[in-house]
Amino acid sequence: MACSSSCSGDLDQLAARKAEYMKFEGDEKLTWCGGCGDFGIQKALERALVLEGLTTRDVMAFFDIGCHGNGSDKIGGYTFHGLHGRVIPAAAGAALANPRLKVIAEGGDGGTLSEGVNHLVHGIRNDFPI
Repeated sequence: MACSSSCSGDLDQLAARKAEYMKFEGDEKLTWCGGCGDFGIQKALERALVLEGLTTRDVMAFFDIGCHGNGSDKIGGYTFHGLHGRVIPAAAGAALANPRLKVIAEGGDGGTLSEGVNHLVHGIRNDFPI
């Protein structure tokens, strides 16, 4: 599939910012199963942060447990690996405590649609800056 002109521009920007992009690469080996969607999610997150002009000091990423939660030690910067279903309250607290920090909460289906569904609903209702 050919890349559109906007995609091509993003690739050019990433090439020019390779050093910034590499800072988001964690030191730990990626251990997800072959074909797992977490690889794509992790790389897309890293690319998006660089394209938004953010550095590892501008962002704090919160991870729930589960396979995707292993991403907390595989991305450079400030990270928090929380309890099952509690990623949204932890991220909301950090965002409210430091409004200059860009906060990202990453949770799976169990953590957000099972034990954490009440936190998801309240997070939406309160419109936390995460």
